[in-house]
Amino acid sequence: MKDPMSNPNANELEKNPMILNQVLKPKSKMEKITPDRIELVKTMTKNFKLFGTLHKKLKNRIIELFSITLFKSVMV
Repeated sequence: MKDPMSNPNANELEKNPMILNQVLKPKSKMEKITPDRIELVKTMTKNFKLFGTLHKKLKNRIIELFSITLFKSVMV
């Protein structure tokens, strides 16, 4: 079986604290959805293959942010 950490894209993403911080903050009931965060979530979900090796918490967080983004766009 291939080493899951051999995916250079996922490794790069995990090592890049700026991307991780953008994805993982703020963690409140009413998340502030900024255009930057919407773009980030769209980009990350577009490249979802990268997340095959990412930490499960991070993947869940991206999915959660994407769901909130979709919900907000439906509400407008």
